[in-house]
Amino acid sequence: MNTLKNKSIYDLLIIGAGPVGLAAAHKCAQRGLKIMVLEQYNFLNQFSSSAGDTRQFRLQYSEDYMTRLSLESIKYWDEIQEHSKDILRTKVGSLWLGVDESSSSEGQIKEAIETMDRLKVPFEKLTKKEIEAVFGFNNLPDNYDGFFQKDGGTINVPATVNTLKKLCSESSLVTFLFDEKVTSVALTDTVKVKTEKGEYHSEKLLLTTGPYINELINGFNLELEYEVWQMVSAYFKLKDGSRDLPSWFIYENESDSDPGFYYGFENCSWSNPGFLRIAPAFATDRFKKPGERKPKANINDLKLTVDWVKKRIPFVDCTPQYISTCLASIPTKTSKKMFLDFITTTVNQNKNILAFSSGWAFKFVPLLGKICADLLIDGQTQYDISHFNFNDKFKDERFQINKRRLPF
Repeated sequence: MNTLKNKSIYDLLIIGAGPVGLAAAHKCAQRGLKIMVLEQYNFLNQFSSSAGDTRQFRLQYSEDYMTRLSLESIKYWDEIQEHSKDILRTKVGSLWLGVDESSSSEGQIKEAIETMDRLKVPFEKLTKKEIEAVFGFNNLPDNYDGFFQKDGGTINVPATVNTLKKLCSESSLVTFLFDEKVTSVALTDTVKVKTEKGEYHSEKLLLTTGPYINELINGFNLELEYEVWQMVSAYFKLKDGSRDLPSWFIYENESDSDPGFYYGFENCSWSNPGFLRIAPAFATDRFKKPGERKPKANINDLKLTVDWVKKRIPFVDCTPQYISTCLASIPTKTSKKMFLDFITTTVNQNKNILAFSSGWAFKFVPLLGKICADLLIDGQTQYDISHFNFNDKFKDERFQINKRRLPF
């Protein structure tokens, strides 16, 4: 791996050494591009959207195009799995449960079932009694039901990021610069990136900076509309080591004090074994800029989670441990799952600056690396990304707030 700083022109600069940036660097290097990856923090930092050890993998979505992308991502997960001794994606399945169809749950379970039916994704419908008997949830209301989809599971975040970094490091075409914050991006005859320590030039640029992206694109009179959610997470100790769960999500009836969305994971060998990670899929602390993050987890979000655990999961101790937070940038339009598009202006109509941000996209990381490489090198991709463009990008759009929406 080349670790020397220089001012030579690279084929590609990537700002952001998170999972998408690394996946794209790997795929672009495979196609012969000379790449520099710039990161304002250290490797595997906990300051952005990839904090923590686990993410859910699932196929079910309300939208056909999202389920298709999940299905397409599997072969790319299998591809990088060949380069790791650690399991990157478990296959314990995905359980969804709760109110089948109501205004409060936005009909998510019903719509996901309809999508799986259309796309021939196998799943098993479950009654409230079956969910309680098989998985051990407690005191579920009579109108709750759900389904189990066998291909879901849990993503090993640090192992995935380390594997992608290793693949990049094995190439002589990839240079990394950590702890080097970018201060400006300009476009002349080439892309010019200034940092606190130097200046770098390239033919093309990829921005994968998560919730920090607006800090870099404002020079193009561009502002993506998203909120930064400071998500709370905690682990709860299993009382019985023989008990476990798949990855899961519950849609409870909303109340004035509790949005009612919670999710969790299996007992993971790489992340506090003997504990289950359980978290609220909502955030009280929401803001426009990542620099506004709070120093500690929101007490109310944590209390709601503890109260919910006491009510629904009898086989864990209700004392929260390993409490943490993660910044997630969520598009303010509920129909927008993520942003992925070229940055074009009246001066620059070329496809040489690509940006990715927002959404809960870890399940797509290897596929997004492939898509970014296709776009940067070929100008197009075979995958349907039409729903992720910057059609709601201008600063004068109304900033929308929706407390009840899901983060993914």
